[in-house]
Amino acid sequence: MEAAEREGHALVVDLTQLEFIDSTGLGALIGAHRRASERKGSLRIVAPEGQILRLLRITGLLDVLSVYATGDSALSGENRLSGL
Repeated sequence: MEAAEREGHALVVDLTQLEFIDSTGLGALIGAHRRASERKGSLRIVAPEGQILRLLRITGLLDVLSVYATGDSALSGENRLSGL
């Protein structure tokens, strides 16, 4: 949370080991995304193919959040995944 308060911050959240996320977790990601936007920062999420990525796709969050399949692509900002 402290890093998210800094102006122009860049955060990467790695969900590769996560097996489940509920509405509270999704809300936290949305809140972090909103704070990043307000402070001219960025939030990038790592979510490889699997249950979490499917949930982000189904909920439409894949088009709202910056989601990447690997940590390297999240760090570089290349190959962002999309819901299409």
